Amino acid sequence: MCHRLVLLLAGLALVVGPSRTCSPADTAISARQAKVLFDATERALIFMLRNHDTLNLDGVMGVRVLQGVYGQLLAVYSLGLPRQMVERMEQLRKLADLVGTLGTITAAVKTPFYFSKASFLLNAKLWQFILPTQRFEILPTTDLTSILADDNISEVASDFCLLEFITHGSHQQCDISRECFANMNADNYTSYSLTHQILYYLVGIGARCGPQLIDLAEEEPRVESVERQMAQFCAKIDSEARTLAKNDFPKEARDLFMEQVGVCGVAGFTQIARPEWLDRIVTWQNRHSGCYHRFRGENFDPENFNPMRYGNYRKRSESRMHGGASAEEACFSHRTAVALIALAAFARRLTEQLALPSPSLAQLSVLLIPFS
Repeated sequence: MCHRLVLLLAGLALVVGPSRTCSPADTAISARQAKVLFDATERALIFMLRNHDTLNLDGVMGVRVLQGVYGQLLAVYSLGLPRQMVERMEQLRKLADLVGTLGTITAAVKTPFYFSKASFLLNAKLWQFILPTQRFEILPTTDLTSILADDNISEVASDFCLLEFITHGSHQQCDISRECFANMNADNYTSYSLTHQILYYLVGIGARCGPQLIDLAEEEPRVESVERQMAQFCAKIDSEARTLAKNDFPKEARDLFMEQVGVCGVAGFTQIARPEWLDRIVTWQNRHSGCYHRFRGENFDPENFNPMRYGNYRKRSESRMHGGASAEEACFSHRTAVALIALAAFARRLTEQLALPSPSLAQLSVLLIPFS
């Protein structure tokens, strides 16, 4: 098992070259932006802590992802980082752990059915891994209409496939069906369905199902390899993200945009965490409360806030939280969560920008802690 995980990591590294390979066009995150990044992260976490009784499952998941990213960055890079930065990141990691613990209780009590289907996503151990930094091919931007159109897969179908990675009932851990693997590797998905294809691999790797994913990739004609597939998905996601940026970040797609930056950044594709996008993302935060709220004039489907409805969301379920200056600026759990994941992607880019030396493959493989 451990040997196959090392092979997966090695393959990821071989596809994209050394973990710290940078394009001459890459822009560094400035000292000002670094402060803004950590301040925005802290504000969002404190907001969630103060309002943990209104968090939903997807909101807590974002906190757990950030906690995992920070924990692994500190484990790998802390000796090569400025002391004050290490202390700040450790403070934020501990804060995220507290929010995650309290939020998990809220999600279990308030949405028991949803919790029964997806609570494994809140297990902190699931996110205790780090993949080598990778690069994807830059594709042309795409059509905005196709991004805003209906998704290809439902929330129920996505969660069903994610459940295959864990033990539940008579189902054994990592017993992955060919049907799910094929559906989650379709080549025509867009928008949230596309980001969930990367999420599928992240959860699979976090659940320590890397060897099974490799085996299925070898049997699936459309999949060259796990590492190539992830690179191709994030190339498409980046194309969509740049399309949204080119169209001045449509209000209805900003949640998606932050999810795009977040999932690919967590997967190791930190080139998507463009410093100029960090500046834009932090402007969407309510600087007083720390939340990410509804934008003025933004349209919302009321059914997306029905806690009893499950399975047909344009994106994962949302919940209103306290903290908005008005009803028009209601604070949202899912939106604040995807903002935290995006900010975690920028934290990884900043860490790798500052830290020396880069981690070895052996160091990375040690961080794949057994999931249970």
